[in-house]
Amino acid sequence: MATTLLPKELDTKKITFSDVFQSKDGKMSSVRMNYIHDSENEPEKLIIQSAKMKAPFGLSNGEKFGTPNKWDIQLSFQGEERSKRIQRFRHCIEYIDECILDKAFSCSEDWMDDEYSSEMLKMFYKSPIKKSKKKDKKYADTFKVTVPWNADAGEVRNDVLFYDEKGEEMSWKEVTPGCEVVALFEINGLWCSPGIKQFGPSVKLQQLQVFKPKRIRGFQIKCDLSDDEDDEDDEDNTSIAIEEEVVSDPED
Repeated sequence: MATTLLPKELDTKKITFSDVFQSKDGKMSSVRMNYIHDSENEPEKLIIQSAKMKAPFGLSNGEKFGTPNKWDIQLSFQGEERSKRIQRFRHCIEYIDECILDKAFSCSEDWMDDEYSSEMLKMFYKSPIKKSKKKDKKYADTFKVTVPWNADAGEVRNDVLFYDEKGEEMSWKEVTPGCEVVALFEINGLWCSPGIKQFGPSVKLQQLQVFKPKRIRGFQIKCDLSDDEDDEDDEDNTSIAIEEEVVSDPED
């Protein structure tokens, strides 16, 4: 099992990039990314653990966009201003973005079939952090993680594991919108599409720990008879006060 990195442990100088692999049709290319945990051993997979964050949509697919077999989970940066862990997670991903862009500048001819300025490459780059388009910041930024899907079986691939807050295995179907999660994901490389002038990291889910919202279950309303007695006393006192007001009215 590859070593898991916490956001605060990341050192971008230890990220490695492979040579470019061309697709058979020549329209796409990819670059493998790994991480050097120990200089005496071969680089390993780049696996990072997220902060505990909200998943506002749960697991969702692209059915409304015509891609029902493409699933993902979006982690919200909601509450970031109050959470140092979420802040560190954002910085971790931003550092990886910067590392990729620096490498892209020196390899743009191989990756994108032409030489481009750093500013142009920033325009082509697709970060996994999706910025909110709402100017009023009603909606927080999100971090998108692809969920590997088995189209034949119609379910999440069985090597992706899901756990509850106690660390016990659970079904992926129990991941509900609005729950909090900690995601373990792999950044296994870059996809490059020179034709549409876009490139970005491939982020795939490995494990997910789910913290469901705490809800009151069953009938929990208590019957307090003392309140009824107090109410009856209040009603009697009110009646007496009204009667006294009527008797003392000077117009009678």
